[in-house]
Amino acid sequence: MRTQLKPIRPVLAYLVFTVIYVVFFLDWPTWVFGTDSGETSEPLLPTSLNPAEFWPTTLVQWTFHLVASLLTLAVVALVVWRRRMRLSDIGIRPRWTRTSNPTKRRHWRRQARHVFWLVFVSYLVASVLRAVILFLAPDSLGASPVLEAGGVEGQVARAVMTLPISLTTSWLEEALNVAVLVILFAAAGRVPAEVYTVAVAAKIGYHLYFGLGGLAVALPALVCVWAYRRTGRLTPIILAHTAHNLLGSSLMLLAAAAI
Repeated sequence: MRTQLKPIRPVLAYLVFTVIYVVFFLDWPTWVFGTDSGETSEPLLPTSLNPAEFWPTTLVQWTFHLVASLLTLAVVALVVWRRRMRLSDIGIRPRWTRTSNPTKRRHWRRQARHVFWLVFVSYLVASVLRAVILFLAPDSLGASPVLEAGGVEGQVARAVMTLPISLTTSWLEEALNVAVLVILFAAAGRVPAEVYTVAVAAKIGYHLYFGLGGLAVALPALVCVWAYRRTGRLTPIILAHTAHNLLGSSLMLLAAAAI
């Protein structure tokens, strides 16, 4: 990173990230809003396009993601303030890329494109790996309503629901599980291997609803942290994740329409 950070104690870095992880990435909203069966910890998700069933559950998810996005912004702002940084220092339109020099401007734009495509491809490869894992070990999926409930209509309903969530999810994940993680652990003087390990473990942890297929997200977790530590660019990472999510939802809708 380009900003000199005052060292913090490693235990504080772990404590802060653990609190962030519990608040943002565990299934606590289902404890508040309830579940489909009332007996499991599976999240409320639409299983039908029937307005009476679709809109109540969808609005709950949209509201939660809106609140989570605003809270993420608050957390990022707090970290930036406590570390005496600017918002641009975490990779959102970085100051060092703003130049009137045409050569340098082309360089920074080219770097942003490279980061975007690197992250985007890593998510695509992870999706393929996940599909292969689920094909080889279908029983590992369990009975997750994220992928199974409602048949084709349920798939369409969830694809429609996730279209706007594609924007908030990428911001939430990459801002917290990449930028904030790297900043905290850099301030604590932790070695890169430790940062990568925590990033992978955290990302797999909130993708366990894919069963063994959730292990595939280790690849983009590594790539995102590597790209961020190397370039300090967060915006192209978020945009790449968003593009992947939108592509997945769109393909799901097209596949359902073909059926």
